[in-house]
Amino acid sequence: MEKRRDSKKITKHTKEVTSLEDTTLELRKKFTLKYAELVKYFPKIPEIASREFAFLFWDRNYMIRHRGFTNPQHLLSELKNINPKHVYHSAALYKDPANKIMSEKGWMGCDFVVDIDADHMELSCQENHDYYICMKCDYVHREKVTKCQKCEGPIRKQIWLCDKCLEASKYEVIKLVDDFLPDFGFTKNDIDLNFSGHRGYHVHLRDKFIRTLSSEERRQMVDYITGTNFDPTDYLIYKSSNGYFIGTTIDDAGWKGRIARNFLKILTTHDSIDSFNKEYSKYNLDTKIKQILLNPDNRNQLIHQLTIKNQYWTIKELAKGSWKKIKEFLIQVSMCDIDVPVSIDTHRLIRVQGSIHGKTGFLVKPLNYYDMVNFEPFSDPIIFSTEKEACMKLEINTPICPEIRIKDIIYGPYKKHEQIEVPEAVAIFLTCKGVADLLSRGN
Repeated sequence: MEKRRDSKKITKHTKEVTSLEDTTLELRKKFTLKYAELVKYFPKIPEIASREFAFLFWDRNYMIRHRGFTNPQHLLSELKNINPKHVYHSAALYKDPANKIMSEKGWMGCDFVVDIDADHMELSCQENHDYYICMKCDYVHREKVTKCQKCEGPIRKQIWLCDKCLEASKYEVIKLVDDFLPDFGFTKNDIDLNFSGHRGYHVHLRDKFIRTLSSEERRQMVDYITGTNFDPTDYLIYKSSNGYFIGTTIDDAGWKGRIARNFLKILTTHDSIDSFNKEYSKYNLDTKIKQILLNPDNRNQLIHQLTIKNQYWTIKELAKGSWKKIKEFLIQVSMCDIDVPVSIDTHRLIRVQGSIHGKTGFLVKPLNYYDMVNFEPFSDPIIFSTEKEACMKLEINTPICPEIRIKDIIYGPYKKHEQIEVPEAVAIFLTCKGVADLLSRGN
């Protein structure tokens, strides 16, 4: 059970807000000290000497690229010296990774990387915590806009994260590893996995053969995983002359079996529209179709047909148009939601495992598959203090700051100009998100 503890509000004396530069400087100091602590725990980076490294900084809006390191100690020494906000390395391996001319680096292959991130998903929770805020008048828009509807000022998007976001990302990772990678001959033991430090996970395949694949060959893999252009003509079709739908069986290989297994799972899990909508409302399946599918007699009939591996699915009330919509729904449910450009790019930069994410202060934590299943993203990657003795004083600088859970405590929501005192980990999260500024210690 989650506990809620309101942060301490500062009411006796108004504190003076520090400058953005002072807040940034404090974050840099915190990251530097933490990297010094993380040295002995820093994970091994495979073939580190063949990878290009890149950094984003707190006070610059451009990336420093084309850096090379021969060993982890050299990299860690650099992290303590330059205080980066974000740290990346190439998924590709190069003969000369520090060469600034891409064509002269000597490409030797590239890991196949899958980025699964709630940023790229359509989730109902985003309506509750992602906002489009006018930079001129602070007007808050809940829907995507390119300019303020009130004053036509410029817009900034305020992206947040919650338990539902991270659960959705984890579900897609499980689907990828359990459902799709075996079709390519890979098992759970063949992957290298990490929490991104923000709203998702990265899955790395470092097999020698897969590293040789071209961008187009990777595109074919991605199309398979995402169900792109998947429209079979010999199954998942309605035979009006016979009044049945040619489906698939749960023992079929590949997409055929995936469709049947997911259909069976949905029908056995949900026996009402309310239950169905809690998980699948975003797919907008017609209410009438849901009523027919979840009618007890029809539902039990379909469960029986799927269980005995009968590929001919029959429900009298469903005609060709309805079955087509069910087919589209099942394909959408069965596909894996990934960031496509990341996987097809053979020169991609990806976040370094063991580094600190500059938008949250969370650790980019390496995991194995079994760790990931039970991974708690609002507790396990927290590396800054959550103790009362390590509190920091802040002022909220955004019109609306959603609640955030750190470990078992929920902080917020907050309003603009609210002055609060919160543990270090919470303060770093809020300042990294850009929704709060440090208060001067001199008052």
